[in-house]
Amino acid sequence: MIEQENVGAPVRLRPVAGAGYAAAVLIGLHIVTAVVASAATWHGYGLVRDYIAGEDSVTLADLDDADSLVVATSWASVLSLLAAGVVFTVWLWRARRNAELLCPAPHRWRMHWIITGWLPIAWFFVPRGVVDQVHRASRPDNHPDLFDLQSVPGARLVNLWWGLFLGGSLANRLSGRLWENADTVAGLHTAVITESVGCLLVASSAVPLIMIMRQISLWQVPRPR
Repeated sequence: MIEQENVGAPVRLRPVAGAGYAAAVLIGLHIVTAVVASAATWHGYGLVRDYIAGEDSVTLADLDDADSLVVATSWASVLSLLAAGVVFTVWLWRARRNAELLCPAPHRWRMHWIITGWLPIAWFFVPRGVVDQVHRASRPDNHPDLFDLQSVPGARLVNLWWGLFLGGSLANRLSGRLWENADTVAGLHTAVITESVGCLLVASSAVPLIMIMRQISLWQVPRPR
């Protein structure tokens, strides 16, 4: 258990580096599967375009195979995202607990928001807020009697991560709507481009997120207080 000994003794923190490393690996795996799924979608789009254009080299069997590939790679992307999300949540839960020991200042978002913050509407701003406050509370240069986390400088990395991730997520949601309503080759093309933009933004967001996790994990080591 996490405990604090007498004043001046190191604060005993729950290790987070292992969970952070596992989350980083799974995030990387998700990015790979997402890119593969995006490539499969472009391949399928190309076949549909050529089939509609009357290319004799494209058959219905080719279209079925391409559709199966898109479904398989999409499921792989979803499953890898779920795995990365679970392990990231474990890391953030531990890091949030540690942050309470390292800094006496209260957090705006309670522990349950680490999970419920991904519900509709809340996910637009809560996850960023939770990570931002854990980052602020974990800084080794904080005053021992700090009472307001908002007085601690925020991190640009947090804003960069969330901006890219939010933009990519919204683009992916939009691409889903475009796929449902696409009834022309041009409509399909727009949907594929939108999906690729979303994939690129989400993949880019992984870099600052992993940097944030690494920084917090390094900060959360036993130190006198």
